[in-house]
Amino acid sequence: MGNISWRSDSNIRVNNSFDLSEQISRRWASSPGAVIVGENYTAALQAATIASYLNWPLLFVNEALPEETRSALVRLGAKDVILAGPTGERVRQNLSQMNITLIEGSGDLLVEEMERRNESPSMVVLTNSHDLSLLPPASSKAVERSLVGDLLVRTELSPDQVPAEEDGEVVRLNFTLTNSGDEVLRGVQLRDIFPMGRLIRLASTAYGEVNVTDPYSRKPVTETSAFLNGSLIRWDFGRLEPGESASLNVEVELLYPMDAGWSQRLDTGATAAYEGFSYNHTLRNVDDPPIINLTYPKWIYSGSTNISWNIERNSSYLALNLYSPDERSGRLKLTNITRDGLYDVRVSLQTPGNWLFNIETDEARTENYTIEVRSNVKVLNITAFSHTKVPRLSMVAAGAASSHKAILIDVACDPQKIDPLVVEETLNQKVAELNLDPEYLMVVGDPGSIPFISTGLIQKLSEVMEYEVYRDYQIKPDLNNYSTVAVGRIMGLSVYDASQLMARTMAYDRLNGSWKNNGLVVSSPALSFPQAPVGIRIKEYLEEAGLMVKDLRHEEATYQQTISQLNNGQNIAHFDHHGSEDSWGLSAWSMTDSALTGSQVKELSLPPQTTTASACVTTNLKGYYLNVTGTRMYVPGNLEDSIALAFIRAGAVNYIGGSALSYIFLSDDYYKSFYQSLIFRNSTVGQAQLDADNLFRLKSRGTESLKPNSDYDEVLPAWDISVHEMLNQTSYMNVILGDPSFKPALPKSPSLPYATVLSAENETDLNQTILNVAVIPLNESATDWVYWIESKSSSGLLNLDATPAIIGEVLLPKDAEKIVVKEEGLSLWHDEYSRGLEKRVMWPIIRPKLGEKRSFIVEYELIPGQVQRINVTAGWNAVSIYLNPRDASAERYLKNKPYRSIFTIAEDGWNFGMKEAGKLNVTQFKAGEGYLIDSTGNFTMEIPGKPVDLPCRLDLHVGWNMIGLPVNQTVDLANITINAEHKRYRYPEAVEKGLVSAFVWKHEGGDWTNLGENETLEPGRAYLFEAKREAKLEFR
Repeated sequence: MGNISWRSDSNIRVNNSFDLSEQISRRWASSPGAVIVGENYTAALQAATIASYLNWPLLFVNEALPEETRSALVRLGAKDVILAGPTGERVRQNLSQMNITLIEGSGDLLVEEMERRNESPSMVVLTNSHDLSLLPPASSKAVERSLVGDLLVRTELSPDQVPAEEDGEVVRLNFTLTNSGDEVLRGVQLRDIFPMGRLIRLASTAYGEVNVTDPYSRKPVTETSAFLNGSLIRWDFGRLEPGESASLNVEVELLYPMDAGWSQRLDTGATAAYEGFSYNHTLRNVDDPPIINLTYPKWIYSGSTNISWNIERNSSYLALNLYSPDERSGRLKLTNITRDGLYDVRVSLQTPGNWLFNIETDEARTENYTIEVRSNVKVLNITAFSHTKVPRLSMVAAGAASSHKAILIDVACDPQKIDPLVVEETLNQKVAELNLDPEYLMVVGDPGSIPFISTGLIQKLSEVMEYEVYRDYQIKPDLNNYSTVAVGRIMGLSVYDASQLMARTMAYDRLNGSWKNNGLVVSSPALSFPQAPVGIRIKEYLEEAGLMVKDLRHEEATYQQTISQLNNGQNIAHFDHHGSEDSWGLSAWSMTDSALTGSQVKELSLPPQTTTASACVTTNLKGYYLNVTGTRMYVPGNLEDSIALAFIRAGAVNYIGGSALSYIFLSDDYYKSFYQSLIFRNSTVGQAQLDADNLFRLKSRGTESLKPNSDYDEVLPAWDISVHEMLNQTSYMNVILGDPSFKPALPKSPSLPYATVLSAENETDLNQTILNVAVIPLNESATDWVYWIESKSSSGLLNLDATPAIIGEVLLPKDAEKIVVKEEGLSLWHDEYSRGLEKRVMWPIIRPKLGEKRSFIVEYELIPGQVQRINVTAGWNAVSIYLNPRDASAERYLKNKPYRSIFTIAEDGWNFGMKEAGKLNVTQFKAGEGYLIDSTGNFTMEIPGKPVDLPCRLDLHVGWNMIGLPVNQTVDLANITINAEHKRYRYPEAVEKGLVSAFVWKHEGGDWTNLGENETLEPGRAYLFEAKREAKLEFR
């Protein structure tokens, strides 16, 4: 692995893999067992991890037991064999004949073995063993059929998927028109518009005439015009006999790449017609003075239509303004206008979608009116599939998992079929099944075999250029998206880069040199904006940790100085300025080298330094988008140009930076927080990033109620999104390329520059605990620790301030609820999230003063959590929730379960979700609400939550209501209160008053029956209540 295995002084020369494993097994004088795997790469990854943990040799087999493997087992004296993956019956028989006990190497085996040794894995390694091949998949086709009167239109698209990030891909399209009627069809035609970026390379038919033109100019299509405007096909022929068919073959070239997972229109939907084909559409007539009798159709099929109107006064001109669905516009100006004249304009509306128009006079303009243009043939979609960019990175996963005593989870999915959200869901399910509580997740793979996950957050760099914010995989994120598991990704420009990265990481503590005492900070180059102070703070932190730090600022932040310092060897290097995917921006003084590029970094030979960059997009391993009139075009990045991967190749032990656009000032204290945690909390790089991520989630949640920028009296930057959204984006965009459990060696471990003193009081009668918290800044750096954004009003002016702050925090038991933070008797804003057996409570301490003691009170109650188990059987089930769910998302509990549908009664009817239709309108589970679940099989839902506070009131609407008990105990109907007409009634009294029906219904034996006279309501079941008036069910 790399060039650091200095004790290796010999080679093993073998003829095959069986010989190889036998010779390696000679390193064991004996072994109680061995791990055996067949010719199955996926199984081999798991086998290697198991063998490493048990310290057993790994041996290979094929259809039978090779002599090399048999002799190794005999020499070792092995009594047990773990079979990893599929193993042939002959092998099993051979092993049994040797009196060897066979153990199935299931996914649970390693966890069980760790438990027997009182160990638990602190890391999960996620990889995809199907990253070996760069071959594209077999092409698939899509077929659609539409009936237009007597004309059957069949469209076949092949392939319906293309490789992501590739332009120039060609797809073939066949239109077949068949006369399904009894009469001759005359004047048959088909029109289809292909949107911008679609070039018709070929259109051929044996029937009639076909023309391909620019849809706007009607001139012959060219590559340039197709890129800008798309292509229009017109196919016309005279007649089609009953039962006769005609075909048109089309080749379409995609002129721009798509990103993996994208599905875009290939066309806008064809429209077919023939003489005598007619359809009904509604005309609308409105007056919008001075325009009167404005008449137009509400909808048409793609083609032409008339818009007519009168004008009731004189005007020097009239104009029809037309706006297409793809955000283009046209204008027809009329002169020689006469009062009360009738104006009738025929317009061509070819592109399906909503067209807008208005009529303009010399003094006024009407409102916009809409004509919906439809196609009568289904739209054809083309999908881009992911593919491996750096093959065989999964080979590193076994060593990564083994060296960390980690659990390896293999996606084992062809990249073109991969859905990253499904992968994340499966990952979390596996972690839950194995009852794991890891601190770290290590992803081993490239963005093709294990794609990053889109957050759906979009950043606009210009009118047309956009970045999408992507994140890596997460294990068990908090409901408010606070993270508790640190994530890092192992990859490089090749499998060799990745394996050497892991080797450097594992050998780091044994590698010595003067470089371990050095630090480098590069920030604020001369002649450029901004001049940020954050680099100075990070330099001070590194010096407190005992490093000798070179601070390259202003005129020293040049390419020459930066490359020189990196070449001299650093333990930690931090960059803080403008960046791009392939470079760090440096001083403009060096006119030939005003940036440090990836190609220049590759020329270096670096020690295993930790590298961080507070800069835009330096860890963006994807690309960006051009959004032109609603059409998104992907511009893929080139991994070979990546400055982050260049540092990995040059010898760095990691690279940590932003994968999207960072925001000047608002994002800047992210890396302050990172280094505060790394140095003053003695954190790993993963824990430090976790703290920085969660700080920005806290800041984002703390700014949810800020006013729009335009409401402030001071002049603010021309931000096109809110402060809250910028902070939210920052919390997702930073990526670790490297081992998240890595901790760089620091000569000193300084204490935090502020002290937190805790003392607790118990209010036993109220089941309440009071925690006294005192925070005291001990040196000046604590008074400029982080920045907290808040609204301030002074002298009647509303301003937006970024105030220095310390984040106060305490760790409470995980069952702490009803938490209140106070200072001087006043409640403060705070946020909280669960982390293992603890709950972290955080709040901003604004304007801390050196040496000043700030005192806070944290009040809370301990309310133990519960788990409600709902057993669903095949057929209909009437169930309810009696807890406040920790996660109320219905999808979390129903995903991958064999249910068909779920219903609940809403105020105005039924709310429902249908699994096959992919719709889940019942999105949240609520305490006291009843649900009808139809299932094809048995399953169990385990819903963790907290008991409901009493009294609890449930709404009863006029008519039927499906209700469950909000408490985990049986309740007699007579003990339920009905609250109506500003009075409380016992349920029998409410029946007498005519507020509710005397009959309550339960679901039993597949039918609804009355609740018996002496029967009680049971928790977890749903009941039907009928209300005559609006009321509330009250449980006290």
